[in-house]
Amino acid sequence: MKYTLLDTDTISFFFRNEKKSEKKVTQKVNSYLKEHQKLNISIITYYELLNGLYFGDTKERTAEIDSFLNHHNVLPISKKVAQKAAQIYTKLRNEGNSIAHNDILIAATAIVENLVLITNNSKHFDRIEELQTENWTK
Repeated sequence: MKYTLLDTDTISFFFRNEKKSEKKVTQKVNSYLKEHQKLNISIITYYELLNGLYFGDTKERTAEIDSFLNHHNVLPISKKVAQKAAQIYTKLRNEGNSIAHNDILIAATAIVENLVLITNNSKHFDRIEELQTENWTK
C-alpha cells in the first residue's frame, strides 16, 4: 500500500464511522495503519477539522481528535508546496476550472510529498492532472 494523504472528508468519515461508506473508510485506515503506523494529513485538513469542531462547540470531541492526530503526521505548507499550489491555481484558473485554495494546498502537499490523496471529492481533485487519488468510501 502506497503512502497516502487523507483529505478532510476522509478523516471526517473515519471519526464518524456510522454509515456503510464511513465504516469502509475506517477499515481501510486501520489496514493502512497496520502497514505504515502513521497517517498523513495536511495542516489545511487539520485547520478544516478544527473549524468544524470549534463551530460545533464540541470541546470533548475536539480534545479526542486532537489527541489522535498528535500521534500522526500533520504536514506543513512548505515553500515547495506553496510554489506547486500557485502553479496548480494558475493552470486551473487559465482553464476556467478553478477550485478552492484549501483544496489546491492539500493537492499540492500530496504532489510534493509524493502521496496518494485519499478523498471522496473527485469532482474537484480530478481536475489536477499530476495528482494521484483514491476513494476509500467505495
